[in-house]
Amino acid sequence: MDLAGVESPRPARKEGVKLVATLTGTRDDISGALTLAARFTASHKSNPQLNHLRLRVGEDGVSYVEATDQRTSIRTALYAQCSEQVDILAHPDLAAAVKAMPRGDVTITQDGTMLKVSGKG
Repeated sequence: MDLAGVESPRPARKEGVKLVATLTGTRDDISGALTLAARFTASHKSNPQLNHLRLRVGEDGVSYVEATDQRTSIRTALYAQCSEQVDILAHPDLAAAVKAMPRGDVTITQDGTMLKVSGKG
């Protein structure tokens, strides 16, 4: 699976309007999917898409995490509720941040280019 050149499914936004999206699920479900996908990221820095996780929620509400190192790829289900359609590249350390949260619901919030992880354990 080649992630290069794949367009985001997000609808066009007005200039100056920030995208704010929230993804909520249990800590174990989210960290399990992120940890599994993080094992497939490339260690080299030549292409940022190869050393990041891609979190996607489509129009149909199906959410998943994918990663590739150009030799092998993975796409795994992400059991979470999302406020809107998203397509996010995130550093693999996001898995460790989610795993460090207290047991219970975890929310990942995208505000522009920033991701925030919060737990309600």
